[in-house]
Amino acid sequence: MISSTVPVTKNDSCKGLLVEWTVHTSAGFSVPLSQSEGLGFRTFRSGEIGIVPFQIDVTFPSNRNKWGRHTLSAGIGVNWRDFEMRNGLRMVRNEEGRVGLADFPEGCKPHNARIDLFSVSFPILYQHRFNRGWGFAVGPVLNWNSSLHLKTTEMPPFASSPSTICSC
Repeated sequence: MISSTVPVTKNDSCKGLLVEWTVHTSAGFSVPLSQSEGLGFRTFRSGEIGIVPFQIDVTFPSNRNKWGRHTLSAGIGVNWRDFEMRNGLRMVRNEEGRVGLADFPEGCKPHNARIDLFSVSFPILYQHRFNRGWGFAVGPVLNWNSSLHLKTTEMPPFASSPSTICSC
């Protein structure tokens, strides 16, 4: 995952605390965790893009130590994820709106199945910035999944390119 941060405002009048409003962007490859055996999600065909335009970072005074700065942050943003699988199955919605797996129709050669997910994200992070210009962040990013799109493609018999058979 590649991530960047842009400070927008600074306020260091709060008892030595540095309060910043920052904008974070990220992009990378993803794979769903806790997937069942044989689902076949492909990591380098599955991607993620995110932006957190409203994040507040509170950096604590470090007494000019050589180990860097400690920061707590919270924000709100959006996240787009796209997962692809090629295991001979397609994703379908049942009557209750849940997503399940089903076989391709008779006579069709499977190509791939995708699930596109849009989420509103709420990161709550602890960041440690070293004095050498780099650092790390850990913590939960809570996602409210607000939109889902399924797309399945097949290779019709005697065709040279795939065609879409299901888009919901």
